[in-house]
Amino acid sequence: MDPFLLLCEDALDSLLCEALIERFERHPEVAPGRAGSVVDERVKRSLDLALVGRPEFAELLPRVAAAIENALLLYLRRHPLLLLASVSLSLRDPATGRVEALDAARLAALPEPSLRSLARRSFRCGEMNLQKYLRGEGGYFAWHTEVSPGDPSGEKLHRVLPVLIYLNDVEEGGETEFFYTQTKIRPRRGTLALWPAYFQHTHRGLVPRSADKYVIASWVLFQRAASPARA
Repeated sequence: MDPFLLLCEDALDSLLCEALIERFERHPEVAPGRAGSVVDERVKRSLDLALVGRPEFAELLPRVAAAIENALLLYLRRHPLLLLASVSLSLRDPATGRVEALDAARLAALPEPSLRSLARRSFRCGEMNLQKYLRGEGGYFAWHTEVSPGDPSGEKLHRVLPVLIYLNDVEEGGETEFFYTQTKIRPRRGTLALWPAYFQHTHRGLVPRSADKYVIASWVLFQRAASPARA
């Protein structure tokens, strides 16, 4: 298994997954999915809905965001250089009162409140898109990464870790396939996947064969330089 791919089983419970799918199916603004800024079914064929800011999902999304943050904390314990290779951090030792530089071992061993605070100062959760891939025809056919210079806002250049949450089981097809590692993730309800955003983890979504496939796609991004640090 790829050491930089993190799978968190049961990150969302079954009832939450079902509620997300049900509200998606009833929503009037579900639309053909875009690849970048355009609809091109040669690249991606899906039905999508951006969730953030929609009242119908307001009570559900904090639980999704909490699952993403918990997965990020686990990822940081396994790979502390995700943070430390980008910024220089120090922390006051409660026993001695001295301010000491954080190294990988110290960061990985931090108590959860301290690690959560550091994570929130450096990272943020991005947009959440619920996507439906129809059985036998839907898929993200093109090999792709999650970082792109084509976004005028620069938001896609801030992406660090893609997040994919599988909302239902697909027994045949529908895997997320990675080009270089030849790894495949089979969709399992409630499983959350995290991996690095750059070309080493070029991937695609295969056509689901046995059932429609529902996922939430999101991202962990760096905070913008002008953003105030969050507690």
